[in-house]
Amino acid sequence: MQVKGFVIRQDMRFVWFPVGLNVILLVSSIVVGGIVGILGVVFSLILSWMIIRQSKFMFINNRMEVSKDGVKIYNFRGSLNKKINWKNVVGVAIGEKKTWKMWVYNFYFRMKGEEDVSAVFVTFFPELGVRFKNFVRIFVRHRIPVQVVRE
Repeated sequence: MQVKGFVIRQDMRFVWFPVGLNVILLVSSIVVGGIVGILGVVFSLILSWMIIRQSKFMFINNRMEVSKDGVKIYNFRGSLNKKINWKNVVGVAIGEKKTWKMWVYNFYFRMKGEEDVSAVFVTFFPELGVRFKNFVRIFVRHRIPVQVVRE
């Protein structure tokens, strides 16, 4: 039995739901017209700017593939953003935070000789930090300390 690893994906519902509500607000503001319509359009444009600014990390780090060879982080378009080899990793810290039904994971890879790598993922899947820690402990040949911090 050969274990290939696992994949952590960004859940894009956290972007598309506010964008959908914003489009509904924009269309209804255009239909209403007058001062209320102008204020609605301005409010909709401000909301869209805030949504894009706050969800920028979702487009930069969209998918993380963890394997025995290393970690690959892909962006929204599917092209490789960062590649991490286990030989260069000194330690890993994972921050987990549960809010309502969603989980926010912050992966921080301490590298030797290179700049440290950080990746943030928002998903509905619980306990990915513990799963990542068990995978590194069992399948990676180098002894890498992994710390899971729950908030």
